[in-house]
Amino acid sequence: MSILPAWLGGASWVLLLAAYFIAAAVYLLTERKTPKSTLVWLLLMWLLPGIGMVAYLFLGRDWQAFGEERRTRRILRRSLQRTLNSPTQVPYIQQLQMQQAVYLRDDSTLRDSERRTARLFLRNSSALITLHNHVEILLNAQQKYPRLLEDLRSARHSISLQYYIWESDEFTREVAEVLLDRVRAGVQVRAMYDWIGSLGALDREYVRRLRDGGVRFEPYLFSHKLHDIGYRNHRKIAVIDGDVGYLGGMNMSREHLTGGRHFPAWRDTAFRVQGEAAAALQMIFAVGWFNTTREMLIEPRLYETSRPEIVTPMQIISGGPDSEWGALRQMYFRLITQAQRRILLQSPFFILDESIAEALKTASLAGVDVRIMLQPRGGVYQVPYRAGLTFCDEVARAGARVYFYGPGYF
Repeated sequence: MSILPAWLGGASWVLLLAAYFIAAAVYLLTERKTPKSTLVWLLLMWLLPGIGMVAYLFLGRDWQAFGEERRTRRILRRSLQRTLNSPTQVPYIQQLQMQQAVYLRDDSTLRDSERRTARLFLRNSSALITLHNHVEILLNAQQKYPRLLEDLRSARHSISLQYYIWESDEFTREVAEVLLDRVRAGVQVRAMYDWIGSLGALDREYVRRLRDGGVRFEPYLFSHKLHDIGYRNHRKIAVIDGDVGYLGGMNMSREHLTGGRHFPAWRDTAFRVQGEAAAALQMIFAVGWFNTTREMLIEPRLYETSRPEIVTPMQIISGGPDSEWGALRQMYFRLITQAQRRILLQSPFFILDESIAEALKTASLAGVDVRIMLQPRGGVYQVPYRAGLTFCDEVARAGARVYFYGPGYF
């Protein structure tokens, strides 16, 4: 006895399956993916009807996916940027905007090839060119965390923090005490954490204590919509009084000091900037805060930085679910293809798209000294690291040298 309804018997079932195959093929072709990607997803949809389609909807769609939400966030971002650039709202930002054309014409500031690169970043991610900056490279958490705590304790009017992972541990409890003390002193403290990145790491009591003490502590783009799960924010940002900023690879977690449960040590890098770049970093924080809370951060003093005498040109490039272009991908592609002598690339993950893979191989084959340093394994999840190994063979055969970090997590 057949368990299928009568109308699905025989020829009807074959016709229904054929219609599904055709519809899946037409749907994928309209997405304009690469032939290889289209073929892989098409095979998955055909071999696993229904399951393959669901997997594609949540894992396979690119920047065009869920376009209405993306367009809304992009409109919000532009609205905030227009407000920030208004001379009646934030004069300092408007002044920086007016200086961009001057910087792009000034031979003493940027060379010709640098100007073209700077113009790309200005257009694809509104990355302001800033000149008057004092920059420190902090080689590990032992250097970064004490400096960060010192700057937080010295905050006079504002603190802005954003981290992908924010754990409740011995170190972050010290951070919490500093933030609560600053609130009592009249400092405005805003902080964001990524609710997926911090899942299982941040306990409710920690969050409650900060909020009860006056800290604005919000989960970035928290939503119960399934398709928003992929809109994560990996930024690690701190801005103090609009004048001092931190950025780099370290989250808010003690494991950067100790190596955590899985490694004997942790190797990461951060930058401390003082000057105009801090205002640009505050703008990036403001966009994330606006998309999360709908609050516009337009108070002028949030962006009024000092102007150190030292000249260190900087642009801070950002990407995300509210971006119009693949700014970070374009950044890597531009810098790799412009390299004349050497490319030194360090990252724990090495999962390349075709454009970046071809750019690296082309540079190596053209005689550029390409050296890549990677993390060979993860603490819990191994798949991203194993996936990266497949690209190592490709670039190595083109002449690049690939190194694996050994003393701990990289």
